[in-house]
Amino acid sequence: MELAKILGVSATSVVNQLKHLKIAGAVHYRSSGVRRAGRKVEYWLSERGLVRCIDDLERCLRAMSR
Repeated sequence: MELAKILGVSATSVVNQLKHLKIAGAVHYRSSGVRRAGRKVEYWLSERGLVRCIDDLERCLRAMSR
């Protein structure tokens, strides 16, 4: 799982967190439908405002790390 590699955590922990975010309606997803190892699942945030907040937070963290 690409996101797990980027974050440096296990795929299981990412899936467990995304499950709760899907239930809460914070993320949406699309699946290739294949139920085996080759399945591709794409996730995205449901609210544009949330995307902007996360982008702002990333900018602040970068500025603080300088």
